Amino acid sequence: MGPYAISMYPGLSLCYLPSTTFSSSILTHLYINVETFDDCLYLLDGRLRKLTTLCVNVYSIDEYSEIVHNMDKLFNLKCFSLKSFCRFKQYDKIVSLLRRMSNLEKLTLYLPIKGRNRVIDGTYVRHDILDYMPQLHSFTFYICTYLKTVHLFYKLSSEDIQQTLTNIGQEHVTSIVNYIQGGIAACSIFSLPFEFDYLKHLGNKFPNIVFSYVTFLLVEDTNPFKHEFFIRIARSFPLLKYLRIYNRESQ
Repeated sequence: MGPYAISMYPGLSLCYLPSTTFSSSILTHLYINVETFDDCLYLLDGRLRKLTTLCVNVYSIDEYSEIVHNMDKLFNLKCFSLKSFCRFKQYDKIVSLLRRMSNLEKLTLYLPIKGRNRVIDGTYVRHDILDYMPQLHSFTFYICTYLKTVHLFYKLSSEDIQQTLTNIGQEHVTSIVNYIQGGIAACSIFSLPFEFDYLKHLGNKFPNIVFSYVTFLLVEDTNPFKHEFFIRIARSFPLLKYLRIYNRESQ
């Protein structure tokens, strides 16, 4: 579900509501849109103890309160999906939540991350997340780190990141590095096939693969787009409905 579909269903806000306002002793599956990451933590504070599957779309992960949440292990949770389409800084809070899910079998993540000086690559994913999920057998993900190039000691390439992806333990994964306006490097890693319908900041250089599910695409590059680029786009994105182009350079 992409951001346009999400906007059709306003996110719920559970902050400051007592646990008796929203609770269940029998609910096992929940698919929900929420306003903030705090709302996600409220869903997992013990009020839904039988929950085995949670798929949550979060509007804003960076908006959070100082409320201390229940941080008990989530032993019953087997399937978890977390998607946010706005860049956020609170990567460490995501990691803390995921480490509570030691019995997880299926994980889906769509995370655009900013405010760091290092790329979230395969090594970080292994050490921060996967090492804490011994039962995991399905991992679908798109993780993009937005870095200011002034903080980089050298120019990153997708080959640099690709070397770390063996740590994830999956055969079909790849990476893209694209330089966009504002002195930003967009460094993404993702599983294949790409199972999301939304993709931003694709540039002139991208893998020769088919993005079978993408309906919304934003392309941006510091170099001009040429005619051949759009031919590749047409071939690689067969279900594309929305295309946005950011480029200050003429062909």
